[in-house]
Amino acid sequence: MANRVYLYKGDEKYLTNAKIQRIIKESKADEINITTYDCSEVNLEKAIFDALTPAFLGGNKVVIITNPIFLSSEKNSNMHNTKILLSYLDKPSETTYLIINASGFKVNEKLEITKALLHKANVVTTNGISEVEFRGWLERECSIQNVRIEKNALSLMYKAFGSNLEETKNEVDKLTSYVGSGGVITETTLKELMSKGNNGDVYELVNALYKGEKEKAIKLYLELSKYQKDASFFINVISKSFKDNYLVKKMMEMKYNQSEISSKLNLNSNRVYYMMKDVSNITTEKMEKYIIKLADLDLRIKTGLIDKKIGFEEFLYGIE
Repeated sequence: MANRVYLYKGDEKYLTNAKIQRIIKESKADEINITTYDCSEVNLEKAIFDALTPAFLGGNKVVIITNPIFLSSEKNSNMHNTKILLSYLDKPSETTYLIINASGFKVNEKLEITKALLHKANVVTTNGISEVEFRGWLERECSIQNVRIEKNALSLMYKAFGSNLEETKNEVDKLTSYVGSGGVITETTLKELMSKGNNGDVYELVNALYKGEKEKAIKLYLELSKYQKDASFFINVISKSFKDNYLVKKMMEMKYNQSEISSKLNLNSNRVYYMMKDVSNITTEKMEKYIIKLADLDLRIKTGLIDKKIGFEEFLYGIE
C-alpha cells in the first residue's frame, strides 16, 4: 500500500505550496473532498476523523493540516491528543492523502509525534534557495508571464526579498501588470514600484540608518512618503528590522557563524548573510539606542503625546 501521509517542513512556503498542489493534482480528488484544518484553531482529532472518513461519492480525498502547533512543544502536543495521529500512522486510510504543512514552522524533533512522523511519513524539506537558483527561478517566472527582467533588477529583487519566493512572486505579478505583456522589468521600474508601499525600498532606508547616512535616509523617506503616507508603516518596518538585526549582531559577537545563526533564529541562511553584512556598519550600543527610541516613540504615539508623522521625522532627523 502506498504511503499517503506527508510532512512538509522547512522555511520556503512558496515551494511547499507548489509541491502540495502537485499532490492534490495527483490525488484526483474532487474539490468537495479537499479540506484544510488550521490546528491553531481546530483540534487535531477533527482532522484525523475526516481522514478516516471515506470520500464523498467515492474516490480519494485530501486532508491538509496547517499550523501544526502539536509539533512545537510537549504542552501543545498534549492539548491536541496526538495519540490519535500516532494510531493513524500505524494504519492510514488507503484513500486519503494526509498532508501536514509545517513549512515556516519551528518543529520540535524531540517529541514522540514528530519522531513518528519523521519515521513513517513522506518527509519533504523545502529550504531557501541560493542566489543563483533564485535568479534562474525568477527569470523562468518572468518568461512564463511573457516579460523580461534585466540583470540589475534581478540583483535588487534578491537583495530585497532574499529567497522568499512567495513575496517575490507577488511582486512579479504586480510588475507584470505594470510593464504589460512583452515588457521589460528594469531596475528603475522595480524601484518605482517598490517605493509605492512595498518593504523593498525601505530596506535601503534602513541600511542608510545602519551606516549613519542621515541625509540619504531623509531623502529616501521623503521620496517614499509620496506614496506611503502612513508613518506607522515606516516605524513598524524599521523597528522590526532593528530588532531582528540586533539578535544577529549579538550572536556574531558571541562568535556564531552564518549557519548557526540561521538555525538558532529560524531564519533563511541567505537572509542572514545580508543581515550580517548590514550590521557590520553599526555598533550594538547604537542599535540598542535606536530600538529604545523607537519603542518610546511607539508608546508616545499610542498615548496621544505626539503625532506619528512628526514623531517619526523627529527620530529620523535625530540619527547620528
